Amino acid sequence: RAKAQTYLEGFAPKAEPCFIKALASANPQVRIRSIQALSKLKSVGPLETIARIFREDPDKATHKAAFEYLAALGIKAEKELIAALDDGDLAIKKGAIEALGKGQSTAAIPRLVDFLAELNREIKEAATAALVRIGSKALESVNAAVREGKIPKRSAEEILGLFYQEEVERLLAGLISDQGEYGYFEGMFGELKAFGIDKALPVLLKIVKDRAYQPRIEADSRPDRLSSALRGLAIMALGELGEKEAVETLEGLLKGLPPTTYDTEFVQIVVSLFKLGRPKSLEEFIQAWTREAREKAKGESLNEACDMLHFVALVQNRIGRREEAEKIYLEVVKLLEGTKKPGESSIYD
Repeated sequence: RAKAQTYLEGFAPKAEPCFIKALASANPQVRIRSIQALSKLKSVGPLETIARIFREDPDKATHKAAFEYLAALGIKAEKELIAALDDGDLAIKKGAIEALGKGQSTAAIPRLVDFLAELNREIKEAATAALVRIGSKALESVNAAVREGKIPKRSAEEILGLFYQEEVERLLAGLISDQGEYGYFEGMFGELKAFGIDKALPVLLKIVKDRAYQPRIEADSRPDRLSSALRGLAIMALGELGEKEAVETLEGLLKGLPPTTYDTEFVQIVVSLFKLGRPKSLEEFIQAWTREAREKAKGESLNEACDMLHFVALVQNRIGRREEAEKIYLEVVKLLEGTKKPGESSIYD
């Protein structure tokens, strides 16, 4: 049966009618495999049939497979997923909550708010996460429930905090490339500033303070780089948004780095501190790297020297020292031109 299922799936969506027909089979295994195949295809056609199977079929395995199909359809099966919130199986109830949250179902908000008073911790946490994902309309309902005395104020505060956290993460993630990388350009944190510095700052501080920070959002690509990219961008944002409260945190991070470390995070920190009125560390970095690069240029490390000077110029550009950056760029060109043979190109050509 498994081989037959795989074979037919290879002909999708032409095989869809075969799977739909098999839903009427008296054999539970045939029904289950057909539901699973239709779930993979995300076929909407048999929605009513599989919803009926979910409601009426007494076989637990078939019931579970039917629910997984509904969850795979997401918002397209909104009505059925809301009905599944009353299911006696805790895992199915939790799965329905998660699917409705992922689909940002506004119709599910009243039921999800009710779950905030649930004694079961898993259900309550799932409902909290779902309401956060749904967003502003859900927050309005949560606040109304607090005013009516249906849920405690701390529940609303928790949801609001998580909502801010996810929004900040999303705004930062929008600056990350498909390869999990990011750069710098003027005004890059404009949307974050518009969102509200008072709302963004606690989240940014949390991201940079906690080296084990786990993002709440999912990465569209390169999830392995999401945490480190968010951290780097959060450090940059603290400097760009001009919040003095960030100075102590950034200086603390700097103290935790080896004195000879000039990695990306070090530079991000000293640039942010410079923009927050603490220029000493950045000035020391520029002087040290420029001096070391010029020493290397005298020896056999010209390419490394040019790379270092080029990086110094990039940093100077970032803090608005255009003329100083231009001088460094011209110094790099002069060094390279002085070593070129007739007809030869440099690494920067």
